[in-house]
Amino acid sequence: MSSRPKSVMTLVVAAVAVAVSTAAVGAIAAPAQATQAHESTSSIRAAHPRVAIVADRHHGRRIPTSLSIRAAHRIVGEDGRDLVRGRLRTHGIGLRNRVVDLLTRTAADPTWQVIGQDLTDRAGAVRFAIRPSAPAAYRLAFEGTQVFRPSHSGIVRIGVRPAVTALAAPDTVDPGETTTVSGVATLAGRSLGGATVDLVARAAGHRARSVVGSGTTAADGSVSITDTPSVTTVYRLVVRHSTGVPRGTSPAVRVHVRAPSSLSIRGRHVRAGFLVSGVLRGNHHTVKHALVNLETLAADGVTWTVVTTGLSNHRGKVAFLQPESAGASYRLTYAGNDRLAPCISGTVVS
Repeated sequence: MSSRPKSVMTLVVAAVAVAVSTAAVGAIAAPAQATQAHESTSSIRAAHPRVAIVADRHHGRRIPTSLSIRAAHRIVGEDGRDLVRGRLRTHGIGLRNRVVDLLTRTAADPTWQVIGQDLTDRAGAVRFAIRPSAPAAYRLAFEGTQVFRPSHSGIVRIGVRPAVTALAAPDTVDPGETTTVSGVATLAGRSLGGATVDLVARAAGHRARSVVGSGTTAADGSVSITDTPSVTTVYRLVVRHSTGVPRGTSPAVRVHVRAPSSLSIRGRHVRAGFLVSGVLRGNHHTVKHALVNLETLAADGVTWTVVTTGLSNHRGKVAFLQPESAGASYRLTYAGNDRLAPCISGTVVS
């Protein structure tokens, strides 16, 4: 029994030496089981506790890594946003929970600047939402650890669309009237002169679009285009794609077109005087509780003067009783509202 512990100790030391020489990393424990009889095993464990040797992990030969990069769009979307994605790998396997930096540079500032950081997911992937204001280059970088080598991706270049404003004046018109849509186009913060701009229109509540006018931006990027809408219309100013200039679209502006209205008129003599009546219609329906004016023509034959005012009834009818006045001319007028255009009736003569 006295010789068995020595042989076991020799076996333990030999095993440790082999493990250190081959792995040189991690914790190595001496064998805890013996090939001898069970009665000697317990005495060996009590006399020889387990030995652990930890090697220095920073041994100068770090594991190589690779980092890919991809942009969702090479030109930012209509909303000005884009997505940069990448994946950190080693020997084709994704590395999780590692910090990856997003760097960018522009023509105005060619130095790489860190603008974001993200942790890789279980597949080694990262993603960064960006909203560039000028054309820029992007790349990803991994700074490395004691085990893994640093790496960086290639470069993707992302362009920006022109920024276009739009304003309609007037924004409420009557049928047959015109409106002007004006705006300013800029690219990367600078005025975009000489660009062709289309005025794209669609009827409210419909999807079909059409170009109703075109213009060219001035040196300051400004442009104005006029249209005569027949119904309520939604407009956008669209910068056409050209060399070095991607397509750009303005926010939508709405021009409300009031529905047409009409007034009939009738004049007849009654015992009490001269009765002028009429019916107000708008958008193919009679209009109730609307204010209607009775006007008479002045002696100069040009000027119309309001005599009295009344509300249309539930059938859209109005009636005005005037004293007899031979040769007097009368007409009815409606000033309109936010939905209906104004109108003027014909003329009746007493």
